[in-house]
Amino acid sequence: MNMSEKPPPPNWIIQHRTVSYQQMKSLEVEDSAQVHVAFLVYMDLTEVRQWKEVSCVKSPELQVILLEGREKEGAPVQTILPLPAHQSLSHKSFLLSAVQHTSGAGQRLSHVVVCSSF
Repeated sequence: MNMSEKPPPPNWIIQHRTVSYQQMKSLEVEDSAQVHVAFLVYMDLTEVRQWKEVSCVKSPELQVILLEGREKEGAPVQTILPLPAHQSLSHKSFLLSAVQHTSGAGQRLSHVVVCSSF
């Protein structure tokens, strides 16, 4: 390789997909479409919106993946429920999840994201 040539930059989507997508799949959520949407929302939060400390957790009550993160450094933790457009969610199950899910900081569910295409 010529000294003036730079090596190609690492493929960040593959790096994220390998770690984050596999981590989400390991949570064993039954709806693969919800896992896919959670990954798309994760990518938007981390790469586009530059959120900090984004992680994923499983909601046993709803059998879905929730995302937790900070909009900026020092901001309170927010919890996001990513949903594919085809998934139904009753008020009762949503409220149950919102009340029962708390992060270590005591933050309750704060956002629902509905994705219509993937």
